Parts: sequence; structure tokens; C-alpha cells
Amino acid sequence: MAKWRLIGRLLAVAGLVATATQVQAGILYTYSEDGSLYAIDTDTRALTRVGNGPMYMQESGVEYDPIADRLLMAATGSLLSVNVKTGAPTRIGFTGISLNSGLALDNTYTLYVSSVYPSCPIYTIDMNSAHTTFLTFTIEDSVRGLAYDSERDMLVGITQNSNNAYSKLVSIDRTTGSTVNLASLPLIFATGLAYDSDKDLYWVLAWLGPDAHSGLFCLDPENLVAGPEIVYHFGSVCSGLGYRSIPPVPEPTTVAIWGGLGAIGLIARRRKRDG
Repeated sequence: MAKWRLIGRLLAVAGLVATATQVQAGILYTYSEDGSLYAIDTDTRALTRVGNGPMYMQESGVEYDPIADRLLMAATGSLLSVNVKTGAPTRIGFTGISLNSGLALDNTYTLYVSSVYPSCPIYTIDMNSAHTTFLTFTIEDSVRGLAYDSERDMLVGITQNSNNAYSKLVSIDRTTGSTVNLASLPLIFATGLAYDSDKDLYWVLAWLGPDAHSGLFCLDPENLVAGPEIVYHFGSVCSGLGYRSIPPVPEPTTVAIWGGLGAIGLIARRRKRDG
């Protein structure tokens, strides 16, 4: 009986541990027109310059690779591996795609890349060799941002028509490449899309009117009719958007609780030993 009471206490304390754990904000990565890589805290909106990346290109895709802890960037016919701490790029290989506009990594570790021309194709791309495999044409609208929505297990893209008059959020079938319109968005010239798995949000990068400065918008997948909400105004043009989830970090109270768990375990072992 005493053993079960002890286990009950342990479970109760474990529950306290779970509630005392704080989830940190995730990080968004984007490139500015001067070639700098920037990190954006999704809670505070604090902008931090990481370092110099490859030369800025208006058409580029950015994605975070959680297994290798790196950024992937597709631009100017190349696939690049980028250090998340310094921004230093390393070329993986040549893709042969001149104007990349979106990059997304799904739950099967398959990487997708979209291009603006010709006929707005989407490919899968090998992360070791940069070899591409054609998936589909989107024809009338170019996909200028790609993201994998892990909550709904779907590839999503933000499209732009030829005269930049409107944007659409679409889902993309990863087998056939067919698209389904999810929402029309009042955005001109979108340049990035990322899915936030911690907050269940879409983050969108788009131009803010004729000055061509970029804005960061958030979009609720469960309330798409509400449209995008602007949360940050950049002082320059930015391109590509990738999301990095940060693991929860225990607060000091949690550490103290774990110390208490250790003490309880030690007492239990001594009681068993002493009979």
C-alpha cells in the first residue's frame, strides 16, 4: 500500500512538472535585400541579424531542416545549406531552376521547390545532390511560397497571378500536384510562406504597397476568412521564410521539482533496502 501511495505522489509531482514547463517562441528566418539572414522571434517580434548569407535574390525559397539543424535555401539555380548560427552558405549542388520561389520539407523528409518560370512548375529535390524531379505545373498562378502544414498533413502554397493583383492560399496534392483553393488573400507579391507548428499559424511575407518594403503577416488556418494580419513591417524587401521550432525549456521551479522527485526516489530505495 505504501508503495502505491508513493507512486501516486510521484505522478502528482510529474503533473506539476508538465504544467511548469514553458514553451518558447519559434524562430522565423528570412533574407533581406542586402543579403543578410535575419531571425524573428514569433512571440516578441524581435529581429536579430544572424550574418551574411548568399547574395539576395527576389525569388528564393527558405526552409529549416530539423534533422541536420540547418537552413536550406533554393536560389539562382542552386540548393544551399545555411548555418543557422552564422548564416554561412554551402552549395549542395545545382538544381537547374533559375527562379526558385518556395521551399518546403514534409513529414517524410521530402523537399519540394517551386519556380516562377516557365509555366510555374513544382519539383521534389534531393537534399544530397540537388537533383530535381518534376511534379506538376500550376500554369496560371505562380507559387511564391511553400510550407508543410503538419497539423493537417498537407502541402500549402501561396500563389500570385501574373499581374500581382491578388494572392491565393492553396493546398497541393503531393502525388498528383493538383491544387485546391483555400482562401483568397488581399496581398500583393508574396515572397515567403511558413507553417508554425507551435502556434498552428501560417506566416506570410509580402510587399507593402508601392514602396516594395516587406511585411510579415499571420494567418489562422482555422479562420481563413478573417484574412491575414500584419505583425511586422520590415524596412526593406525580404525573400524566403522558414520556421524553426524551439523545444520547451524547463523553468527553475521545474528543476526544483525534479530534484524533489530524485529525493523521493532515494528515500524509497533506502526504505526498501532497510526493510
